[in-house]
Amino acid sequence: MKRQLCGILACLLCLAGTVRADDAADARAIVDKAIAAKGGAELLAKYKAQTIREKGTYYGMGAGLPYTGTTYADANNRSKTVIEGVFSLCVDGEKGWMEAMGNTMDLPPEQHAAMVRDMQAGWIIGLAGLNDEDITLATLPGDDVDGKPTDAVLVTSKDKREHKLYFDRETHLLSKAVYQSWSQEKNGEVEQELLFSAYKPIEGIQSAFKVVIMQDGKKFVESDVQEVKFSESLDEKIFKRP
Repeated sequence: MKRQLCGILACLLCLAGTVRADDAADARAIVDKAIAAKGGAELLAKYKAQTIREKGTYYGMGAGLPYTGTTYADANNRSKTVIEGVFSLCVDGEKGWMEAMGNTMDLPPEQHAAMVRDMQAGWIIGLAGLNDEDITLATLPGDDVDGKPTDAVLVTSKDKREHKLYFDRETHLLSKAVYQSWSQEKNGEVEQELLFSAYKPIEGIQSAFKVVIMQDGKKFVESDVQEVKFSESLDEKIFKRP
């Protein structure tokens, strides 16, 4: 009897391993289609930096406030967001700072760590990070985004953080991304949902020119992208502390 049970358990474990392998292959197929639709792995690997200029509305404090901003990011764990007339927020590897009204201060450790995680999420969302050996892929049930069906993938990074990516079934472009993010307004983590639309090709890479950010189900930011630039590197002066 014990031998029979052991045999059954062994078969079930083998079957589970096969199912997981097949699922990972299905998820990889979805991702490969998305990478090809976005512009191809070669282009995504070539451009390790980007600059995004946008105009939008910020709802984090309740009423919508218009803003104009520029975000710089590269693959060296560096990013800088400048909201005109309000603040600059920068992370440069292990360092981070914020400048507002002529005053500059170091970022608190928890905010710095959260921004680094968000940068890593950004590279996953941009698909450039989806060929990293440290990530795992699995399929998810797709949602309808803006009335269109999607194929979905769960991306788990090496720090065990999860990112849900939803790709339009027809175009294979990213429609929605969901992951945990830090909210300065709430001083804690929130579920952040990004909705992407109005794609245009820039340097051969399909880029979303309309982005809506939801936090815990409420609209947080609505952005109309004005300009996207891809480059192999950024000027070091961008990240210089004032």
